[in-house]
Formats: sequence, structure tokens, C-alpha cells
Amino acid sequence: MQNDHIDLAELINANNPNLWDFEILDGISFMNCNRIHPLKQKEIQKLVNSCAEDNGLDALIIFGSSVEFRCNSKSDIDMVVIRNDGCKKVPNVFFEINSDVDILFDIGERLKKILWEHGVLVYRRG
Repeated sequence: MQNDHIDLAELINANNPNLWDFEILDGISFMNCNRIHPLKQKEIQKLVNSCAEDNGLDALIIFGSSVEFRCNSKSDIDMVVIRNDGCKKVPNVFFEINSDVDILFDIGERLKKILWEHGVLVYRRG
């Protein structure tokens, strides 16, 4: 599935009872930050801050170990970037944080299922 005209309500189960409710660190203020493991909150805050400066970036969804209790300091950050301009790029900050990142732009059926069950929307334009 291409990222043009994606309905986030079809990808994210906002009322998912399976998501963790983590402690929020001081200075963290992005949407659904309580769903992100504290070990990754500061890095994701940096990513979210940079999203607003990229007019083509509409949404950022985090999934994988960053939203689970099993997260550790060596865990990477798995994310889906939704853009409105068809480009497959992200702000440079995405490569400057202290975690490895896996960035996906295309959403197939398997990933849609993963996002519905474990995806956390941390940024949405507007």
C-alpha cells in the first residue's frame, strides 16, 4: 500500500488494551508518549520534534520492542513514516539518535496487522 491517502484510523487501534502504559519521563510531550518504553522516549521526542519541520511528513508510527516491556538499551526503533509527497526520506535527525532505526514507508497487509495490534501513533500533522 502506498502512503498516499492513508486513513490512520484503519492502521492504528487507539483503544488497544494490549499496549503498555509506561511512566513518562520529564520533558517528554509527544502524543501517546505513555505507550513508548522510557528507554526510547527521549530519542522519539527528538524524532517527533523534527517531523514538524518536514512539510511532507504527515505521521510517524512506532512499533516493535519500543512499545513493549522487553525493550532494552540495545533495542532498535521500528517506525513507519507516512508522507504526503511520495518521497522516501526523513529528517537527518532520524540518523543522529543513539538507537538503530528501521524506517518503513510502504505498508503491506502483514505490516497493517502488526500496526493494528502494536502500532503507536506518536506524530500526526495538523
